Amino acid sequence: MASADVNGDGRQDAVLGYDFYVSKDGINEPVMGKVLAFDLTPDGDLKAVGSVKFPEAFIVSVGTGDIDSDGTDEILVVTQSAKGSLKLHLLTWGGDGLKEVGDGWSINPKYSSAYLQTFDIDGDGILEMMLTCLAYGGGSDYPSEITLYVYSYVSAKEDFRFEAKVDMTGEYSLPLPADVNGDGKMDVVVMTERSDGIYLSLGEISNYVNPTGIVKGEVLDASGNPVPDAKVRIYPPRATIFTASTDTDEAGKFEVKKVPAGIYAVKAVWIDEAGGIHYGSAVVRVEAGKVVSVTVKEVKPQQPSTTTPLTTTQPTTPVTTSQPTTPQTTHVTTSATTTKPSTTQTTSQHTAPKTTEQ
Repeated sequence: MASADVNGDGRQDAVLGYDFYVSKDGINEPVMGKVLAFDLTPDGDLKAVGSVKFPEAFIVSVGTGDIDSDGTDEILVVTQSAKGSLKLHLLTWGGDGLKEVGDGWSINPKYSSAYLQTFDIDGDGILEMMLTCLAYGGGSDYPSEITLYVYSYVSAKEDFRFEAKVDMTGEYSLPLPADVNGDGKMDVVVMTERSDGIYLSLGEISNYVNPTGIVKGEVLDASGNPVPDAKVRIYPPRATIFTASTDTDEAGKFEVKKVPAGIYAVKAVWIDEAGGIHYGSAVVRVEAGKVVSVTVKEVKPQQPSTTTPLTTTQPTTPVTTSQPTTPQTTHVTTSATTTKPSTTQTTSQHTAPKTTEQ
């Protein structure tokens, strides 16, 4: 279900996709998929303003947005046939109801599912379509491939133009758009599943469709020795959620691929045999298509002061109006504190293409 001003009356409409199917030998076969748009009347009632039927197909995903910048929202639909093939459809308002533009666009048959979203990725005021496509293989319940495809709509040609694609295999969720850090730029939050848990990843949406680079390096302790099994995390400037994460190998080496171009803080955390926490940090600039090497050295903890604890020496003679025989002295000790670094969460990217990329 989605919402949009489908008929241009200035009010949001509810957009719903649902299926009719029959079950044969435990398998559901599609009879018809249908997309309905409901208008909320001033009286508070729902009134159907348009619908489109898709014979012998399931509704997989529905998205909305003014992708042709005409002031009225369009409806994007992904359907799946009985044979499993996916197709993209574009619905617009025709004055007296919804109509489909053209015959739709076939999606690469290797994908078995696809999900729609619309974002203004490049900040030009025009929405792009993001299509996240999933392929399954080997009998696993998890996708063997996830690819994010980005398209812009060309009204004059009534066609989509391919813009970019990103390999998001390994991601745990669809990208979620939000201006997380309040800088006026759209960010994307995704969840990545790793062997040791599920992490959040944050980055500007535009980074996800730009070429990426590789960060590789090593982690050294205060004595210059390599640190195995250290947690290495890569943070964008002023961010508290990391973009990527990995562990060092037995030689203290690490490598992180598909890091969007930009400046990052590379931070490492590890625990010694006695349970002490250590950390190191370095700053790198990642350039598209290049490998940047970095050495993350341990930040030495502040040494405790050797000054004696706070004491007060009383004068040997009573205080009089004259100078005391022994003046009062005060000794102050400052002791170092050890900051326990915080841990955070990880990155990277999803979508689906058409059979022909423009």
